[in-house]
Amino acid sequence: MKWRIFVLVLVIFFFKTAAWSQMQVSGISIAADSSEFDNEHNTLVLIGNVQLIYKGYYLSSDKATLYRESKKVIAESRVVLQTIDTYIEADKADFNLDSQTGTFYNGFIQSGKVIFEGDVIKKLGDKNYEATNASYTACNTCPPAWSFSGSLINAELGGYADIRVPLLKVANVPIFILPRILVPLKSERQSGFLAPSLGFGGNHGFTVVNSYFWAIDRSSDLTLSALKYEKRGWKGHGHYRYILDKNSRGELVGAYLYDQGFKDCVKEPSECAKFKDYSSRDIEEQKVDRGYVSYTHYYLLPNNFIHRTKGFWLSDLRYIRDFVDELEELNGQSAYENKMSITKNTEDQNFSGEISFYTNLLKADPFSGNEESVHRLPDLRYSVMEQRIAGSNFLFSMDLRYTNFNRNNFSYDDICSDDVSLGLGCNDNNTNNDPIRTRIDEVRDGKFDPGVDLIRTGQRLDVAPQISYPLLFGNTLSLLPSIKFRETQYRFNSLSPDVRDTAARRYLETNLSMRTRFSRLFGDVSNPLETSYKHQIEPEILLSQRPWVRRPNHVFFGDFNSQPYYRSTEKVSDVDLIGSDSDLYGLNKVQFDYEDRLFNKNLLTFKIENSFIRKSWKDGFPEYKNIFKFILSQSYDFNQLKRDKPEPWSNIDLLLRVNLDNFVIYSEASYYPYARVTDNTTRLQYVTDYNSFFELAYTQDFKVQEDNTFVFAERTEAVEGGIGFIFKYLFLKGTTLYNMVSGEYQWWRYQTVIKPPGECWSLEFSQRFRTETGDTETWVDFHFDFSGKTI
Repeated sequence: MKWRIFVLVLVIFFFKTAAWSQMQVSGISIAADSSEFDNEHNTLVLIGNVQLIYKGYYLSSDKATLYRESKKVIAESRVVLQTIDTYIEADKADFNLDSQTGTFYNGFIQSGKVIFEGDVIKKLGDKNYEATNASYTACNTCPPAWSFSGSLINAELGGYADIRVPLLKVANVPIFILPRILVPLKSERQSGFLAPSLGFGGNHGFTVVNSYFWAIDRSSDLTLSALKYEKRGWKGHGHYRYILDKNSRGELVGAYLYDQGFKDCVKEPSECAKFKDYSSRDIEEQKVDRGYVSYTHYYLLPNNFIHRTKGFWLSDLRYIRDFVDELEELNGQSAYENKMSITKNTEDQNFSGEISFYTNLLKADPFSGNEESVHRLPDLRYSVMEQRIAGSNFLFSMDLRYTNFNRNNFSYDDICSDDVSLGLGCNDNNTNNDPIRTRIDEVRDGKFDPGVDLIRTGQRLDVAPQISYPLLFGNTLSLLPSIKFRETQYRFNSLSPDVRDTAARRYLETNLSMRTRFSRLFGDVSNPLETSYKHQIEPEILLSQRPWVRRPNHVFFGDFNSQPYYRSTEKVSDVDLIGSDSDLYGLNKVQFDYEDRLFNKNLLTFKIENSFIRKSWKDGFPEYKNIFKFILSQSYDFNQLKRDKPEPWSNIDLLLRVNLDNFVIYSEASYYPYARVTDNTTRLQYVTDYNSFFELAYTQDFKVQEDNTFVFAERTEAVEGGIGFIFKYLFLKGTTLYNMVSGEYQWWRYQTVIKPPGECWSLEFSQRFRTETGDTETWVDFHFDFSGKTI
């Protein structure tokens, strides 16, 4: 269509510049090899290379008769009528240039990708047409990949086509006939039924998905789907999207299922085999009402405030596993959070307020409550970025945070042990085979035991101002001394008369960073428009100390005096909450989160950063890209020298990032020098210029204990791979995750999309398998493209 618009503009231009080939009659620009006036009938007969232009219409033919008074044109042989958005060819045309209506014989109309052919085509208005013995397609191949032919087609470009007695043809081969069909002819979003999807296998059985897309207006739409599962019955699904402006949008998704499988299982026990993963209690109670709701939005408010919301509601925790395609972002997660926040960032200040409701997904009973989860209601943060003090070289910054930790029931957890020799008997009947000797008692005794039970709720106010003074010694050495004071105030809910409701923690921290830089330029430096490279090495030494620490004498705080400082950045584990054999009552415990850890700090950190930066030019402007970065760091803990068996060296941390145009490597590794194992996450990706890709990821993670021991069989080690090929008419993609500990594939899936010439339809075939359920699901989707947009 673009080349036709170009030709139309070019023709109009030559009409205006080549006066010898045109004449003006009744406001119509005319050109032809020869012309003859008929004064009796007031007509003008044009022969040879006839061209007429009037009110944005361009008409050409071998012969034409123009009625001067009515502006009607009868054109014959190789007739073409063209506007900015419509192209018509015919053997003969009876067309009125003034009313812009007429009849075309044995021709076709094209608007965008929509093509009509017919014995007789009538133009009834600006965008309205009627065609007899006609066919319709949106494919630009010959023969078309698909088409509808009918005895009568009434069409409105930008609207719909009403086809009487349509016959569907694929490559001109008849497939089936219908009494009537309505198809969209819009290039923008349009309401209508989508092509059905078919699924096979899995724990649903044969599945049919029928969907209706409702284009409510230009800024919102709704997709409603009806799913019929062979083993579960009917299910409704809805997906609503809206856009308020270019910076604000949101979506609401939900589904409801009356799980017929449970009901059938109650009536006929033999049917229970299909639901072997469900407990008998679930089936007996007939918990058949299942579903979920998710909502998210991002709003840019006045004065650059940003409001974010993300929330979920699940009927049961197993829903994620049964319907993995609906809540993919929660697959494999141990928990999810419902969050609502508001933030405002400026050049020198940051503010955020958030409420977060936590839901634990790691439960044996999918219908259990969420009473033990701790929520942040609210979590307020305020930061002052580095800024000069009264025009001096001193820099001031500050972080302020307030958090209220809350939950629905008790403010503490009862700790018990199945080892009767410890005198911490459990009131529940659960058997604990875990090597951790203490655990949470599911039946509370109603009494808080200081030093044993865990405080889980309360309020925390944390403020940390910092002053620094950067020093530069030429271009070779930079020093950054700084001093930070941090105070944390705690208020706990009433526990017992023997435990204070408040506590405060304070410490002073000093840091001295010494850094230098070595660099060299490569490439044609004399030519500023040539690509060049900069190699840069930055070694750094950082001395960090906490010369003054005030720890309150309160049962809430753990004792981290004997632990290496590198544990301050480790993930929170069960050992931090309920102790281990070497730490029976959890003296090193973390009760709110890792911010409550307080380690003595006297560290010397060594760090070196090696990088390559590429400078290239695009449209006369420079572009900089860090194509290689390698960072290596390790710390020496002087406090460890006071121990009987000192272990002063921290983990050796490594970061590698290669970011070329088509190839990316990202790797993080942490080597435990005393355990002699390495945690590693590495991802490689290669993408061709045509978007075909290959990616490979490797993950290894060890559970290293405080005494630097680990169980090799309890490690996490997996390889994830993916490959995709994009051809002109074919797309292939496959991904898989292999568990190297168990020696089996956790899951795999692949997808094949066939899109033949014509860009008017596609066929998608996909399969996926999960070891967790042992099920293989197969899906088949067919997409029609009616007018330039696949629905």
